[in-house]
Amino acid sequence: MEFQFARVISKNSRPWAERAAFTDGVTQEFPQFAQTREECQFGLIFGSYALGKRGTDIDVKFFVSGDVTEQCRSAYTSLAQRMNHKIGAPPLTNEDIPFEYKVVLPERIIEGALALVPFKRNGGFSISMVDFSEPFLRSELCQMRVVLSAVTTPHIVLVDRRGAYEKITRGAARSVNLLISKVYGFDYRNEDEFFRCLTGEVDGRRPVEHLGYKPSPEHKQWLRDLMLWAHG
Repeated sequence: MEFQFARVISKNSRPWAERAAFTDGVTQEFPQFAQTREECQFGLIFGSYALGKRGTDIDVKFFVSGDVTEQCRSAYTSLAQRMNHKIGAPPLTNEDIPFEYKVVLPERIIEGALALVPFKRNGGFSISMVDFSEPFLRSELCQMRVVLSAVTTPHIVLVDRRGAYEKITRGAARSVNLLISKVYGFDYRNEDEFFRCLTGEVDGRRPVEHLGYKPSPEHKQWLRDLMLWAHG
């Protein structure tokens, strides 16, 4: 079975996507683990750790085929918890998605995310505020939002099996574009307005309450490259 490490999404990849930063003793365990799991399609690290900011938590996602058994979920969760403990990451708060719901994402959740299920309302589309209640953070709708944000923000690909990463990432970028165009009337070709919608600057919303995109130059450049790649 062939695996690829630290794969990037475009010819104009950002420097953080090119660093061989994930061969250290902590993060190297992720791809080693994935190779023992037949259901694993691809895995990635995103968020602050992917941007080279050590000392923060490692936000890792594994996308798997089929459904997820309790035993399977426990294996992925234990790995993520152990790696975060190694780097001294702060404990989860009541505004964090529990490890068992954010580390491993089954095929049903991925398909729902690409179909924009969390944003469909009465035959149309809308983007609701993030609800930090425990029921929402454990819900499938929240997990679907995580799928979209994970693959459309800066990240490092740990492992990719049979090209699943490219297919899902391209689909996610196009789904995000469809969502913004339906809700706000802008698309990726209108870069400034498109990014404003994603970061929640529209209507005065904070990014974390909207879609989870941060209004930083790194995120904007990544998203720009991603959209050009996905629609190219």
